[in-house]
Amino acid sequence: MPPKKKEEYKQIIPLYQQDTQTIFWKFKKFSSEECQNIDSFFTNYTKEINVKMTENIYDNMQFLSKSIGNQLHPLFIKNKTNQQENLSQQQTQLEKEKDQTQKTLKKEEIQKQMQQPTQNLELINFQEELPPYFQICNVKIDYETMKMFLVSIQSTNIITLKFSNNDFDEETLRLLIQFLNSENKIKRLFFEWNSIENLNYRKEFFENIGKLNKIENLILRCNNLKGELTQVIAQSIENNEQSSLKFIDLYDNQIDDLGFISLGNLIFKNRSLEVIGLAKNNITNVNQLEKIFYSIGMHPLTEQEYIEYRNKEQERDQIIERNKKLKGKKIADAEKVPILEPIQQISDNSIKIFQQNIYYQKKYGSMQEIINQTCLIYHQIRQKEMIMFKNLINFFLKHKRSSNQYCCIIYLQ
Repeated sequence: MPPKKKEEYKQIIPLYQQDTQTIFWKFKKFSSEECQNIDSFFTNYTKEINVKMTENIYDNMQFLSKSIGNQLHPLFIKNKTNQQENLSQQQTQLEKEKDQTQKTLKKEEIQKQMQQPTQNLELINFQEELPPYFQICNVKIDYETMKMFLVSIQSTNIITLKFSNNDFDEETLRLLIQFLNSENKIKRLFFEWNSIENLNYRKEFFENIGKLNKIENLILRCNNLKGELTQVIAQSIENNEQSSLKFIDLYDNQIDDLGFISLGNLIFKNRSLEVIGLAKNNITNVNQLEKIFYSIGMHPLTEQEYIEYRNKEQERDQIIERNKKLKGKKIADAEKVPILEPIQQISDNSIKIFQQNIYYQKKYGSMQEIINQTCLIYHQIRQKEMIMFKNLINFFLKHKRSSNQYCCIIYLQ
C-alpha cells in the first residue's frame, strides 16, 4: 500500500496590505465587488482556515483578523484583567534580563502566581471552557466581521445565538440567512429589536427561520411582524415536517387577525410546539384568539378523513415491509417511513379515535341515539371548558397593569 499523501496547505496571503490598515476597527459599508473579494478569500483558503479553527470563538476571530489583515471588531477582543497585564509586563521584563539566575527566580515566582487558584486569572493562552452561547447586542457589524464570525462559530460549542438591537444592511442579513440554512448547531435563536424593517431580505429571513430543523426556542420579539410576516413564519414552520420547535415568543409584533388565524392553523398541524408567547400584541378581545383556542385539544375527524388516515396507515406498513426485505448496500436505499400519530379506542359503544389534536367518532346505525348522546355530552364539556378558558383570558385583559404590561402565553401541551 503506498504511503498516505501528506496534507498540503497553502500560505494564506492577507486580503489587505499592512500599509492600508487602520489603527482601530471602523464600520464600513462594503460594495458588491468588495463583498465578492471577501467571499473569494474564504473560499480559496477554506482548508487552511478550517484546520486552525478551535472551540474558542475569540481565538478564531483573532486568527481570521490576522489572516485577512484587518482590525478586529471590539466585541471579539477579550480584554485582559489588571493581574494579567502585570504578569505580562513581568514576563516581558524577564526576556530583557541578562542575569540568567535572576531571570529564572522571577519566572518561577510568576509561574507560582499563575498556578494559584485564588487569583482567578483568565490568561489569554489558557484553554478555558467558554459558555455555549454568544450575544451580539447594540452594535453595528459590517459584512466582513459577520463573515468572520459565522466562519468562526462553526467549530465552537455555541448552540444559543442572540442578536438584539443591531443595525443590519442587506448583505449582512443575507450572510445570516446563508448561515442559518447551512449545517449548524444552533438550537436557540434570539432575534429582537434589530433594524431590518426596510431591507429587501427581511421576508426571506423570516421565511427561512421556519425551515430550521434544529431550532427548539425561537424568540422574535419586537420585529413589527404584523399579520403578513406572522403568516409567513407560521406557514414555513407548518410545512416543515422535521421541525423541532417547542417555544416561540412573538412579543410586541402588532399581530392582527390574519396572524392569529395563521398561528391557529400552525398549532392544529404542528406536533412539536408547546408554548406561544403573544404579549403586547393589542389583544383587546378574546375573540381575536378564536382560531387559536379551537386549534388546541381534540378535534373531530370526518369519516372521509378517518378513511384517509387508515389508507396512510396501510401505505406506511407496506413501506416498512419493503424496507425489511432490503439487505447489504441496498439498505441505504430504504424508503422514508411516514410518521403517523397513534390512535386509540376509548369506548365500546362509541369508538373515539384520538390524535394529539384530533378527535373522531364512528357511528353505528343501531346505536345512533347512544352515539348522539355521547357526542352531545362531549360537546357540552368542550364548550364549558372553552368558556372557562375565555373567561380566564378576559380576566387578564381587564386587569392588566397598563396597555403595555400584560402577558398572553398559551400552553399547548
